[in-house]
Amino acid sequence: FSQEFQLPNGAKMKNRLCKAAMTEHMADPQSNLPNEQHIKVYEVWANGGLGTCITGNVQVDKRYLEGPRNVVLERDTPLEKFCE
Repeated sequence: FSQEFQLPNGAKMKNRLCKAAMTEHMADPQSNLPNEQHIKVYEVWANGGLGTCITGNVQVDKRYLEGPRNVVLERDTPLEKFCE
């Protein structure tokens, strides 16, 4: 698990550890945008030695949330919070 390997497309992974996508339920309760909690938890995961980190559950329509405080990225959503 700890050895570097290369995917068929040429991308190199530092190991075979992977965090699968999951629902964090941490989005801003009013805007459904990511916030400081997201930044902190993804920093912890990134610094923890993962080879791959698949992002969490992001909804594309605020009307159909999977759960409370889902992140929502709709056509007119401001992108600044997604770029921090």
